[in-house]
Amino acid sequence: MAGKLLGLIKLMRVEQWYKNAMMFVPLVFSMHLLDAGVGLAAIKGFAALCLVSSASYAINDIIDVEKDRAHPEKRKRPVASGTIGIPLALVLAVVFIAASVFLGLKVSRMFTFFVGVLFVSTMVYSFFLKNLIYADVITIATNFVIRTVSGAYVMQTGLVPFVEISPWLILCPFFLAMFLVSGKRYGDLVVMERPELHKKVLKDYTKESALALVDASMTLLLMVYSLYTYYNERKAMMITIPLAMFIILRYRFLMVKEPRIARHPHEAYKDRQLFVGVLMFCVLVAVILFFDQSIAAFFQLSLR
Repeated sequence: MAGKLLGLIKLMRVEQWYKNAMMFVPLVFSMHLLDAGVGLAAIKGFAALCLVSSASYAINDIIDVEKDRAHPEKRKRPVASGTIGIPLALVLAVVFIAASVFLGLKVSRMFTFFVGVLFVSTMVYSFFLKNLIYADVITIATNFVIRTVSGAYVMQTGLVPFVEISPWLILCPFFLAMFLVSGKRYGDLVVMERPELHKKVLKDYTKESALALVDASMTLLLMVYSLYTYYNERKAMMITIPLAMFIILRYRFLMVKEPRIARHPHEAYKDRQLFVGVLMFCVLVAVILFFDQSIAAFFQLSLR
């Protein structure tokens, strides 16, 4: 029984749920996350995204079961190892989808639409695009945008007026995801022996092309974020640029020094400097969001 439960948790890939936290971005920056009604809807929305993600993972494990059995790491996955049979994995995927739709409808119809779009996009990736160079990373980055934009529709509950989706809400998550995913491709090429046997698309990538994609997406991310802070009505957001640069450059440094972290971004917290940098960034953003007027008044007084 304990083995089945552990297998279920592994099948759901709970450690990958952090990606769905992107839906909180519009809620945080619109200052509506702490509203009682919106906060409850956000919890339901996050659960819906996690469940539809788990359904996608389960279906992907069924599709790749033979490849996973030949993989030194993936052969431990519950379907590949036989802990959970293919019929049960398929039933669980259907249950996850049904539960996700149920929770999504509790939020809003448009949010449920984006849940469906995320599932379809993930399936297209699993069946077709994951084997096409560049199309694979672009699709994953697009899925990050879908998660982020869906968060704006959490506020469409009748309690809070709908907030218009800004281009920054699309561009920043897209290039952030491109940066992380291309780093993962680089890490795979460095760490794995004959990586093309483990992931077909890696036969087309080289270390140089993957690192070039990392640097291109990193540059675009820094540029887009800097422009966002410049055009933001909260001008104090510009003081977060140095911290944002440190975080991104530190992660870029770790990609080369410790490719294992690039392959498993959810383990990046183990680097103390990166963890402290992210924590300081979050605290600084929170201070600016909640005390922007006070900060502006302080600088005006200081300049007199």
